[in-house]
Amino acid sequence: MNSRYQTIKESVIGNTGVRPLLVEGIDDVFFFTNLFERLYAVDYLSEHNTVLIDAGSKRNIIAFLKEEPAWLGIIDRDEWRNIDSLREYYPNLHILPRFCVENYLCNPNELSITLSDIGPLGLADGDLQAICEVIQVHLPTYLKHAALWHTLFPLREQLLTELEFVEFFDSPVFPDDKTIEERFRSWSDLIDHNLIMETYKNRVVTFSSSGLADQYNIYIHGKRFWERVLYIILREPFKKLNHGKYTKDAQLKVRLFQHMFLPDDIKAFADGIASSL
Repeated sequence: MNSRYQTIKESVIGNTGVRPLLVEGIDDVFFFTNLFERLYAVDYLSEHNTVLIDAGSKRNIIAFLKEEPAWLGIIDRDEWRNIDSLREYYPNLHILPRFCVENYLCNPNELSITLSDIGPLGLADGDLQAICEVIQVHLPTYLKHAALWHTLFPLREQLLTELEFVEFFDSPVFPDDKTIEERFRSWSDLIDHNLIMETYKNRVVTFSSSGLADQYNIYIHGKRFWERVLYIILREPFKKLNHGKYTKDAQLKVRLFQHMFLPDDIKAFADGIASSL
């Protein structure tokens, strides 16, 4: 087990008996801290002897829960397709309803409510509408980005599994040439470029023909969309309105999380976690 696990177990938890709620990164800590404070109470997690901890990655969370089944974890939905099996194997693992937490800032209809809630930004209705229209202009490109992501990353995971060959060396009986050749041939089947391209094109069609909610919520890569579209669009209005301290990426994101419109899916998700504390 890696050093991050040891740090959490020995330095963060120690003899306190506190129960960790693992998340993938620091943005997730801000997101869920704000979520629980807004839905329940400021000290809700501490009152339930629980602490949010940045585990560093999705892989770390799953590895830590395997070692410590009583711990809790939250991971992004991302492009994962084996969600049901993950829930079955790790009952204390909670999987976000959307691609990642930034997807709660991506939907223009929800974002306009969030911006209105922040306060006297000086943005008129027409300004909000203009921001939403600019966001929508970028959607087709990021649906293609999503189709490629959803095609290649599951393939990468499959390749990492299928390309495993350690058992050849660990086996007491070394495989014959036919067995080795069959394994090599199976690898070539996995990277059939025509099949990969066809899968990508089919996903572009599927994603592009889906409803806007699915497009913004579960298909596009929220972190990339935030970094390359939303942040660039929003930082100038905030700067002009003397909100200079919120014009850096992380600061502006946290500010939006604090006033984020809370749709039904995240409320139900939080209730599910709260019931397990």
